[in-house]
Amino acid sequence: HDPVLRNLQLQPWAEESLPILKHLQISPFIEKAFRKIPEIEAAPNKKSKAKSQLEHLLAIAEHEQGVVLQPLIYEQADFKRALATMRSWPIRWISPKQQIVFTNHCETDDPKLKSEAPEDMIVEDYRSRMGWIGKAADKFHGLMQESTAFMEIQLSAIADWALAKAREDEQ
Repeated sequence: HDPVLRNLQLQPWAEESLPILKHLQISPFIEKAFRKIPEIEAAPNKKSKAKSQLEHLLAIAEHEQGVVLQPLIYEQADFKRALATMRSWPIRWISPKQQIVFTNHCETDDPKLKSEAPEDMIVEDYRSRMGWIGKAADKFHGLMQESTAFMEIQLSAIADWALAKAREDEQ
């Protein structure tokens, strides 16, 4: 935790963002996620391991959405107003659907490889957003169980984006 926090403190946005994030104190969600790791490693069978992996994924998602993104982005008044405007009929009609794509591409026509947000979701509302995130996590988890090799290739390609960006920033 300390090396990560030191690195974050060096970021150009740290002075403004870290206080909002309470300097990344350990949250109950992160504690829950870390408690799942020994369960995953010691699982007696594939079904038990998969159950613990999904619980771990959901705990990480709750942390990301509730502890990081909610206060940092979704509770900001200007952002809330912009999101409310986006829900108005004419804007919603011309806007692309909100979706999570489970590949290294921005879009897909394959419904098995994406999760579209429900029409009535209020993105800045944590509970509303987590309803969708939970369903998306279930779908992602299913793909990881049923199409492991394909999903690992997708995740590797996405990880390469971050590595390429880091190398670019070093130059």
